[in-house]
Amino acid sequence: MIKIVTDSAADLPKELIKKYNINVVPLTVKIDGVEYREGVDISNEEFQIKMLNSKELPKTSQPSPAIFSNIFKKLSQEGHVLCLTLSSKLSGTFQSANIAKSICELDVEIFDTLAGSLGQGLQVLKAAELASKGFSVSEIIERLKDYRKEMNILILLDTLEI
Repeated sequence: MIKIVTDSAADLPKELIKKYNINVVPLTVKIDGVEYREGVDISNEEFQIKMLNSKELPKTSQPSPAIFSNIFKKLSQEGHVLCLTLSSKLSGTFQSANIAKSICELDVEIFDTLAGSLGQGLQVLKAAELASKGFSVSEIIERLKDYRKEMNILILLDTLEI
C-alpha cells in the first residue's frame, strides 16, 4: 500500500483528501503577528479574510523536518510513503522533507511538484489515483514526471497593489 503525503500548499478540498486518504502537512502562516497552521488553525476562507484585512503581507514558513519525520515514521508502518511537495523554487518544504527522510532513514520517496496550489494538488491527486490502481512508487514517479512536464500554470491577479 502506498501512503501519499503532501503539504497544505496543495489546496486540496477536504472531500478529496478524505477520499484518497491523503496526509497533509500544514505550512505555517503568520498574519499580523499571529501564527496559524494552514487547514488546522485557519481555513482557506478565514485566511483570505485575514489577509485582505491585515496591515502587512502574510508570511509563510515550511514545516520542520521533525514534522515530516514523525509522519514518515507513522505511515511507513502502513506501507510505502510518497511525499509530493510545494515547488523547491518557492519554498524550503522540499528540503525539509528530504532532511526528514535522511534523519529517519526510511524508504520514503520525495517528489518536487515544481508547482503550488492547484498545480501541486493535481499532481497529488494523480499520484493518489495511480496508487489506488496498484501502480508502484517508481511507476507513479515516472508518470508524474511526464504529467508535470505537460502542465502549464496560469496566475491571475485581482490587483497589482501591495
